[in-house]
Amino acid sequence: LFYGTDAIHEAIKCAVGQRLLDIALDPQGLTPDIFLSGATQFSHDCCTFSALFENRRVGTQAEGVMERAVAAAQLSSVGPEQLRTLRETLHALAGTPMGSLFMRGGSDGRVDDAIVLNMDAFHRDDRLHQEAEEMLSAKGFSALALEEVISILNRRR
Repeated sequence: LFYGTDAIHEAIKCAVGQRLLDIALDPQGLTPDIFLSGATQFSHDCCTFSALFENRRVGTQAEGVMERAVAAAQLSSVGPEQLRTLRETLHALAGTPMGSLFMRGGSDGRVDDAIVLNMDAFHRDDRLHQEAEEMLSAKGFSALALEEVISILNRRR
């Protein structure tokens, strides 16, 4: 009986985690911009759901879809200074000076400081890709792929 309820618990955790991850990564392109206030609330909600589904057995801390959703939510809600540092570091690794890339304008017509990162340099050089992933791991975002991190950083305002 214990294993049956455990399986149901894990299935629900996975389903909820997948929905939260879909919201965070936005594969359908429905959320072109992420603002700090909304991201902070979403991060709180993800952490709350994660706490509800904490594994009842000690020692089983595998990174699953819920942990990825929490990591994506936490990345989207980092402060402006940490966000700028992450962007600058990835631009430096890719060898693309931030000033040479185009900027996205806001709905009010002003130019935003959100400079678009590109995956091309990371796809061309496996060593560069590995260094970027190691840097993200050191920052606590190892649950996410580099492409996912760049997607979130490009949408964050």
